[in-house]
Amino acid sequence: MRVPRSIDNERGVALILALFISIIVASLAIGALMMTSNATLISRFHAKEAMMEAAGDAGLEMGRDTLNGSAIALPIAGYLTLENGVTVKDASGTVIPGFTRSTYAGLSGITSGQFGVYASVISIIQDARGAVVVRRVQLRQESFAKFARFDDQTVSSTVFANGIQVFGPLHTNQTLYVGNGATFWGKVTTASTINSPGGSTFKQGYLQGVAPIPMPTPAALATLSGYAVTGSTTMNGGAVGVGVYNPSTRIEFVPVDLDADGDFTDDDEGFFRVYQATGGVPTANQLAYVTARPWPTGGTANDPNAQSPNCGAFTGPGGSFLSAADVNPAGAGLAAARILLGDVTRRCFLGGDPRLTPAPAAFNPVTVAPAPAGNWLKWPGYGAGAAPARIVAGTLPASFGGMAVGALADYLWPINRLYNSNFKGVIYVNGSVGVSGLLRGQVTVATSGNIMLDDDLTYVTAPGSSPDCSA
Repeated sequence: MRVPRSIDNERGVALILALFISIIVASLAIGALMMTSNATLISRFHAKEAMMEAAGDAGLEMGRDTLNGSAIALPIAGYLTLENGVTVKDASGTVIPGFTRSTYAGLSGITSGQFGVYASVISIIQDARGAVVVRRVQLRQESFAKFARFDDQTVSSTVFANGIQVFGPLHTNQTLYVGNGATFWGKVTTASTINSPGGSTFKQGYLQGVAPIPMPTPAALATLSGYAVTGSTTMNGGAVGVGVYNPSTRIEFVPVDLDADGDFTDDDEGFFRVYQATGGVPTANQLAYVTARPWPTGGTANDPNAQSPNCGAFTGPGGSFLSAADVNPAGAGLAAARILLGDVTRRCFLGGDPRLTPAPAAFNPVTVAPAPAGNWLKWPGYGAGAAPARIVAGTLPASFGGMAVGALADYLWPINRLYNSNFKGVIYVNGSVGVSGLLRGQVTVATSGNIMLDDDLTYVTAPGSSPDCSA
């Protein structure tokens, strides 16, 4: 018997549906496998990337440590190769297969040093398949000016004791000799030891056996002369030698109030002046006059300055300054000189100071007594021109007489960018020099001879004061 076809017979459709479901399930399975495989590859990629970045960072740290712990002088142009295709090790010292590292260091930014000294360290990591990771860090060279005192060499005869106070950090690369009664207000570090720390006070503690801080190399110092030439801040000084501590040239930092606001803290108010003995070979009197050393003639063991033109008191007409040489010119007024040098207003001024002249308000660039004594040097940066009127109208601090700048303006050497656009932050002296004064600004003084502290050398803004910290 023939069975008629029914429209409800869907056995073929069920087969097709089963096939579709099978395909979908297979596709999902294949997709899951591919996603798992991709996730594994991505995970491996990120793990390898992290390893390469960590190896690169280790190279940066190695470069930084190498620059800090050695006397390497980076070239003005180009770079130094610190590592070249070396194997890379993990934290346990095991070699990482397939990794190599190259590390380079060089100066970056403006390399003249006028805005600070910056260096870049670049670390390059490569693997066997050609993957590359490059890491870079910029470093800023710290200044020795961060220390209140820094000693590369020490001697046992120089001891901090008997009420000596050091305000600010102190570091020495050799033994720090401390007696009893010294107070150190800043952190104290030494690359060696402290001979006797028990008798002194260390407000912020001390550390012994730290890494030494290397002094600049001769090659690095040689570049400073060129910076000073560019900034018109170079000069010839006195004789060179280990025993030369009475230089014939001195530098005195002098701030100038240019805007009549009663302070000397503005960016453009930093200057210095240069005084130098005249003639060929300075006489003993000239050298003594320049740096206010004990006068070589006319004195006694108890009164070495009995005929000094530098030392005296404000006992003249109207409270003007009288020197021992004024009251004892030929040695016949020893009694008067002793009275003068014992007065409560007694002072000694460095050679060329306007207060040593009868009329201190009338600046005279040449000192005629003791003849031939010396003269102030004009700043060569003005050439045939003259100092701007704003400097001429400026006022000196009270410690420099408190007078108007006037004719002294041509003899003030700017250490600011407004009046010396080529200033590189360096003063270079070919020979020995004395330094003193009141500094407004940041400067490095370098010489081929000795540097002598003629008198106090202080900052306009005291380090650690509220204005300094807020700035």
